[in-house]
Amino acid sequence: MESDRSHWRMAKASKQRPCPAISGNILSAECGAGRNSRYKCPPDCGYNPLGIQNYGQLLAIEDGLDAKAARWIGREDPARNPKLVDRVDRARAESSGHGIHATFAWHLFFLKDSSGSTCAQRWEQAGFPGLNNDERNLFRAKMQTRIMLIEVQRVLDHERLEAIDRLAADSTPMILVDRSMAARAARFSTLLSWAFPMPHFWRLSGSVVSLTDMGPFSPAEILAETIRHLGGPGSPEEDRLWLAENFVRVERAITATANERLRRMYAMIDASWGHAIYDLHAPFAECRAALDREPAVEPALLEESERAEKFTEARTWFDDSPEARAIALNQGRPLLGTVLLRPGSWKIQASSGSRLDQLRKLFEQRLGNRVQFSRERRDDLGTRLAENVPATSDPDIIVPRLLEHVHAPAFSISKMPISPSASPAALSELVRGNEWKTFPDEPVPALDGHTPREAASNPALRPRLIQLMKSHVRGVDEENLQKGGHSDINPLLRELGLHEIDFPPPPRRTSSPRDHERDSGEDDEDEISNASSRARPVTGPVLPPLPRDRPLTADEAEARVQAAIAGFERAGDALETISASGSTIVDDLLQVTDGLIEEHDFHFLVPFLISIWFVLVPAGSRAPLLPRETLRKALRRDLGLMTSTADLEKVPDWLIQNRRQPALTLYVMGNCTGNLPRVPKNMRPRPEVQTVIGLILATVIEELDRAVRG
Repeated sequence: MESDRSHWRMAKASKQRPCPAISGNILSAECGAGRNSRYKCPPDCGYNPLGIQNYGQLLAIEDGLDAKAARWIGREDPARNPKLVDRVDRARAESSGHGIHATFAWHLFFLKDSSGSTCAQRWEQAGFPGLNNDERNLFRAKMQTRIMLIEVQRVLDHERLEAIDRLAADSTPMILVDRSMAARAARFSTLLSWAFPMPHFWRLSGSVVSLTDMGPFSPAEILAETIRHLGGPGSPEEDRLWLAENFVRVERAITATANERLRRMYAMIDASWGHAIYDLHAPFAECRAALDREPAVEPALLEESERAEKFTEARTWFDDSPEARAIALNQGRPLLGTVLLRPGSWKIQASSGSRLDQLRKLFEQRLGNRVQFSRERRDDLGTRLAENVPATSDPDIIVPRLLEHVHAPAFSISKMPISPSASPAALSELVRGNEWKTFPDEPVPALDGHTPREAASNPALRPRLIQLMKSHVRGVDEENLQKGGHSDINPLLRELGLHEIDFPPPPRRTSSPRDHERDSGEDDEDEISNASSRARPVTGPVLPPLPRDRPLTADEAEARVQAAIAGFERAGDALETISASGSTIVDDLLQVTDGLIEEHDFHFLVPFLISIWFVLVPAGSRAPLLPRETLRKALRRDLGLMTSTADLEKVPDWLIQNRRQPALTLYVMGNCTGNLPRVPKNMRPRPEVQTVIGLILATVIEELDRAVRG
């Protein structure tokens, strides 16, 4: 070992370095001028900037190269298309990262002049003026950029993924190196993206469009149907070139079609928050005794909001019918609704129209003439969700074929024996474990009513089962990543004999995708400024930095909220400060909640939004980038989760237990509830709207914390 060190010192002293390509020493200048061109460099050489172990150096080279390429295409290329600037300006005006990158990629690598040369080829013919050896090698690799439909099969580590190209008939596994994607990818994530081959691996370039199943349609079928609908050529190689020119159009069509499917599904959901009021025509104790004789009724705890309405007791009414247990997939005891008791009048409430109808019927049968119906209210969440799905300005791009087989999911609310200290990950693992026990032998509509075990041995149904299980595997991986769980679905795959998709689960990942936003080349031309780099430091209450590796404690959350409130005499000053930082969070949130809550209800939540902002974005910080579409998708996700998996009678608990900042969420929601009595009754949000406001605030805390801390 000592002789090796001496050899290294001698090589360094003479400006030489060991070169595995020639099995000897080489001058450093000769290495720099000839690596990966004159010399065939191995991937593990410490001086090879195109090798995996020098990935950070590769990113730095790529940054400089992309800036030079942008200058060439924009100013130095005499044959450039004059429409380029117009297309880039339009993409910038639309804040379209897809559009900006696609425009540059098309004009640089694909669009040919009258002589049949691309802009990149003309730069090469000119001798790549201004590029060094490493940049020339990297650009020659980029000249092989192509559109791929990438299906991730394995996440190898924090930088590498193994994937196949679903656009190729006989695709073989390839290694992709991309930190950002490795930090967030799941098995069978499918990505429409630009990619190019390096000497030892593949790289993603530019923006990525994630495709997930639409009902029975796989990502490959979704793309094929979209190409056909938009008039694409129809042959594999022609499709690749057509996709390069029409990347943004395809992305818009897929997004518009997915939104339309979602809108139709929401419109079909029976998710009405409803309640009915009954006046008591018999003594309170007699009515309560009659209610408690019902076998399906058990005592429940009152929420603070229910106490504020003068209710003194609560009962849970279960649904023990076989149909309800089937919908609940044997996950605990299904709930029908709740009964809230107070002298003079009772309230019964349920989470869907059909459940409220059923509960009213059973309640009236049990109580008889002791009670008399007074009034009821129903708030259709499904319709609200459907109205909140963004609509396209060009309905012709929606793919009709992909709107087939839209079904409303049946959801159930169940009570399960769970430890109060159980984490969201542990809860998910318990639910999934219970589901997987019976899954192989339960009939599945997508398999024509056959069980997965039957479909596995049926050649006609096995491909459908594999596609179905890919979705399950992807969902497990994504949930493990989001909640820090370690559920393993592979034993179920092996029980069904699905060796084709039996890949090892991703490693436990702690790195943040936010740390690697630049990694896949998004918005990589030097003329393109990232919005976050333009954001100015925040002024306002001076608070200590947020803890990086843990959420705020209850005391910290309270202290920071109080400081945020005390930092401004008027809410208008705080809003001006937020706006001056470059953030549009207030306007964005107003837009994404339009149709979900009324404008006067939005005004009620603004003070709490202000305190959330200054708690999570202390003075001196840069305003985080939180796009409107991110807020919209997060809110849509949380509303969907709440209607499908949460006990709607216990929504506040669910919102707190599943958050990145549970103590802060609890404190803000407590403040929100505590301020309700101060609001005039004619302006006070209705109880069901109060729940939606709580969810909105919890979602903002979640996404703002993610943007700030990663």
